[in-house]
Order: sequence, then C-alpha cells, then structure tokens
Amino acid sequence: TIGSEQIQEAGCTNLGEVIRSVPQTFTGGQKPGVIGTAGGIGNGDFTGGSALDLRGLGPDASLTLLNGRRLVYDGYSQGVDISAVPVEAVERLEIVPDGASAIYGSDAVGGVANVILKRDFDGVTLGARYGGATDGGLATREYTATAGTTWESGGLIATFKDADADPIYASQRSYTKYLIDPYSIYNGSNLRSGLVSVHQSMGDVAELRLDALRTERDTTEYFGLTTDSYYLYNPDTSIELISPSIEFFLRNDWSINLGGTYGKDDTIYASHLVSAAGSSLITRTCYCNESRSWEIGAEGPLFSVEGGDARLAIGAGARKNEFLAVPYISGSSYGGDERARFAYAELNVPFVSPASGIPGVHRLEFSAAVRGEDYDSFGKVATPKLGVIYDPTADFTFKTSWGKSFKAPTLLQRY
Repeated sequence: TIGSEQIQEAGCTNLGEVIRSVPQTFTGGQKPGVIGTAGGIGNGDFTGGSALDLRGLGPDASLTLLNGRRLVYDGYSQGVDISAVPVEAVERLEIVPDGASAIYGSDAVGGVANVILKRDFDGVTLGARYGGATDGGLATREYTATAGTTWESGGLIATFKDADADPIYASQRSYTKYLIDPYSIYNGSNLRSGLVSVHQSMGDVAELRLDALRTERDTTEYFGLTTDSYYLYNPDTSIELISPSIEFFLRNDWSINLGGTYGKDDTIYASHLVSAAGSSLITRTCYCNESRSWEIGAEGPLFSVEGGDARLAIGAGARKNEFLAVPYISGSSYGGDERARFAYAELNVPFVSPASGIPGVHRLEFSAAVRGEDYDSFGKVATPKLGVIYDPTADFTFKTSWGKSFKAPTLLQRY
C-alpha cells in the first residue's frame, strides 16, 4: 500500500512515477521516454501513458482498477494508462504483485493495482510546478486544482490537471549528437485531465457512488531523415470513464455491492513527412477501445474462529471489450470484440490472531479463492488459489501461495 503522503513526500507527480518506484514493476514498455524496440508489441511509448507491468509479463497481464472497477484499455497492447488518474485525487494505491487470476481473471496474471480515491476532501488546493533537465530539454509546466466538500451524508471531490513537457532532442546530448536533427530521444507531451468522485449515503440502508474521468493527451516525436527532412509523429489520446455503484448494508456486517463501468479510449496516431517542399500526411489511424462491465458482489462474516471472523466474498458479472483499428489514409479496418461472464468466491479464515497469546504462533491465516470465466472466444476456464500466512513472532512473517492463472489472447492478437 502506497499512501498519498508517501506519494507526495517522494515527489511523484503522476501515478506512472509511483508504479515505477515499485521493485516488481518492469520499467520498460508502455511508458514515457521508452523508445520502440524490436522486442514486440507494447515495448514503446505509443500513447504517452504509463501501463503497469508487474514481473515484466507485459502490460496486458497486469490489471489496473479504479475503486475496484476495471479501466478501459489504452492503445493496442491492452495495457491501462494508470497515469490518466490525477494523483491529487488519490488516497492510496494498493498493489498485489502476485498472480490474481483466481479473483480478477485473465489480465491479472502478473498482479493487480487498485487506485483508491479520496472520499472526504474539504477545501481547495492549487498547485504549480516547473522543472527541466540540467543538460537541456524536458522543460515541464504543471498546474493542478483540487476542490472538495463534505456534508452530513456524503461528499464530493473534483480535480483538474494541465501539464506539458518539451522533448529532449538528440542534439542536446553528447552521446546522440550524431543523429540527424530534429530527433527526439524523449517525447514532448501535453496532458489535460479531470476527475469527479461523489458519494451519498441513504441512511443506514445503502450508499451511492459515482466516479467519472476524462483525460486528453497528445505527444510529439521527431525522427530526422536528412538535413532537410524528418518524420513527425503525433499520437493523440482521449480517455473517458464513468462508474456508478450502490452498496447495500445488511445485518450481521454483510454488504452487497452492485456496480457498472463504461470506458472509451481512442488513440489517433498520425505521422507526417516534413521537408523543404512542405508537410505531407503519411498515416492516420485510430486505435479505438471501448469497454462495458457490470458486477454484483457480497461480503461478510461466516463464522467465528480463534483468530476472529472467517469472511466470505462472492460475486458474479460480465464484461465486453471492443477493439477497432481504423486507418484513415489507406488500408482496411480490423478488430472485434470479446465477451466474458464470470463468478468468483474467496474465503479468509484467521485461525490464530495476536490476541490469542499462543507461543510460537503469533498469527495464522488461511485463504482460498476460485474464479470461473466463460469467454465467447475459447470457452470456460477455472482458476483456483490457496494461501497461508504464518507469523511465529511479531517480527517475522512467512507467506506462501499456490494458484493457477490463464492468459487470454489480446484483441490485437486475435484480429
């Protein structure tokens, strides 16, 4: 768990910087400043976003959630741009750097990151930042505004961010001066992002919640060809997300949560050939993603054991992801969709707690989970997982787990 104070003290200005500070995160791939390589899809800075990539298994194998809800895929690699969420609205970031397909499905093979937004924020905060690289380039200007209010039965937080950064040119570094100018070794970018989160309780019966997000980002990359010609690449990305939910509070500490999410991510990738004769458009393609999902879940205590209450979480739902590549200059469109239905159950049993006072067993917990998914493309699959946590004393913790994961092909791979 990485809290907002820790993020602020570390000087991180977006969640992309936060995830890159986690040792289990692969720092290549879909992140700003990463030059495209021959290593395969998703290994370059295609949209200017930052995708979680735990254990280096690929951005499509690590799941990113916002308040427990899935975010829309970004670009063509089925990664999720975690930096689209303004860090000023974040209460904490929870990361499970372990296979979690038994709870979350195919895209959680490497692990899960859950972005938890602030609930109660009262007041207005304004921020500004300027910085640059000592050897030139990367001049960065950033402005943020966060406002919130609370009332007896609810609260609201809204945040807006505007940030832009200049590229670093090859001519600004001694080790790349041989490249033909203009040639950018770190892309320029411009980001505008806004988020609103509101919650309203209905007495002791239920609570309504709505999260909405919109982010626009455009990046600029130069590739020098000759002394009077170069390629100019301009990916332009827009991300939209809306997620309503309602939680019902039942007797005996049980609750039922029903929620849905709609997301849309369009990246229009354009390239120009610029020469003394002028500028000509070479390619212009939209990599369009759309997602819809709903889920109902229940959680609460089953029975009491020595260490406390054994708790059960169950749920079911469905989701649909669409991907379409539309070339505007030449070529044919391709893409398609995928539907999946799922159900899951997770049990946690604390056999021994620190309050039990048993010598040599400070804590002993057991967990079990299973998830079944039914894909319209390849059928049904079930993934189990078992885990044990044992503390002989308050100073030592031993953890072990066994589980199975599966990786569904990405929509780009299928189509």
